[in-house]
Amino acid sequence: FAGAWKRLDQDVGKADGLDAVRRAHRAYLDAIASDALFAPRSGIPEEGVPPDEDLAAGALATHLEAVLQAAQRFCALVDAFVADAVASDSRAVTLAARLDDSTAHFRAAARRFTRLLKRASEDEPEATKLA
Repeated sequence: FAGAWKRLDQDVGKADGLDAVRRAHRAYLDAIASDALFAPRSGIPEEGVPPDEDLAAGALATHLEAVLQAAQRFCALVDAFVADAVASDSRAVTLAARLDDSTAHFRAAARRFTRLLKRASEDEPEATKLA
């Protein structure tokens, strides 16, 4: 914030009227709001800026970046969950189709076996049928 303060001091010193002072003050407020809220931390201390004044620099930007990274990780997890669910659903559909095929084959085999038993019982002699 020291850089913005120096700029305000210079602009007020050069001001030729109240409107110029207001513009300089507005520029100062915009600069510190931008620095405090939106400017990402550079990690490099400014020359002549005490360390405690640099602590707030980029606080909102840093927090917003962390929130967006968390949202991105959440989206990746949801994507993985949906992909797994779709794959599981696909496997379930495949297994259901195989079960339907197996059931149809079993029923067809049971019908053939029943027909063969009926034909065999009609062809056998009477004494064999009773035994």
